[in-house]
Amino acid sequence: MVLSLKFNMWHNLYNGIKIFSSCFEFLSSLRKLKLSFTHYTGNADDGIKYLALGLGNLTSLESHELCFNNGPTIRKIGSLAHSLERFVSLSELKIQFVNCYFIENQGVETLFSSFKHLNSLANLDLNFHCCQFVKDSALKLLSSNFTYFQNLKELNLNFSSNPEIGDTGFEALALGLSMLSSLQIIDWNFDNCKQISDNGIISLSLSLQKLKSLTSLHLTFSKNKSIGENGIKSLISSISSLKFLSKTKLVFSKCQDIDYERFATIRAQMKTGFVRIMYNEYIYSFPSVKP
Repeated sequence: MVLSLKFNMWHNLYNGIKIFSSCFEFLSSLRKLKLSFTHYTGNADDGIKYLALGLGNLTSLESHELCFNNGPTIRKIGSLAHSLERFVSLSELKIQFVNCYFIENQGVETLFSSFKHLNSLANLDLNFHCCQFVKDSALKLLSSNFTYFQNLKELNLNFSSNPEIGDTGFEALALGLSMLSSLQIIDWNFDNCKQISDNGIISLSLSLQKLKSLTSLHLTFSKNKSIGENGIKSLISSISSLKFLSKTKLVFSKCQDIDYERFATIRAQMKTGFVRIMYNEYIYSFPSVKP
């Protein structure tokens, strides 16, 4: 059984969710659920609490997609953890809080702490773009659960334009990545996280070279002025040894000014994919090369 619902521009999120969530107790056999709430007003925090209570009845869920994009009234999301703890059969999870500017870091930490119960996850997709209060501590908690994700095949993370995220959290995330031996697809976006430096990219490089099953890699770090030649070279060196990697896209536009001539050898090193580097306001692309 599959259920997909969209509630855009809902003016009274609290009352709407309270009524809607009470129906979940009759849907205990539901396998796939997609819920979207965007451009809403009203008491979002209490609405999420009622939603979490209702979702707790859906213990048979295998795929869950939850979208709360463009919600300026959301601050606390920790209550969602109580429902996720019961989703022991979940294989796909997608959570989006794009442009929810005022979400508190504590709630994100509580949410990520519940992930340790999701041992069946094969696909995890998290988008917290422009959630300006998300901190390194949340990324540390997320990475601490990677040891439980032995079946994870795809990991998509978007924490772009979050000023509180830096090397401390990113390095913890990179270190945890090395535990995901079954991982095949990575798509990470940390655009405009200006505290991430070459140190973070080098840590990521060390973990990536251990992911022997990786087939697709998409990394975006635009506008991070602390990332330069050392980090990019380390990354390219690591991924060039991954023999199953067939799709590669690395974006470092508007990072440190990097001399185009110094990267003339990149094309020879890359087996597939291309690297985009912003230099003097031009994008240089290195197309695919046959191994």
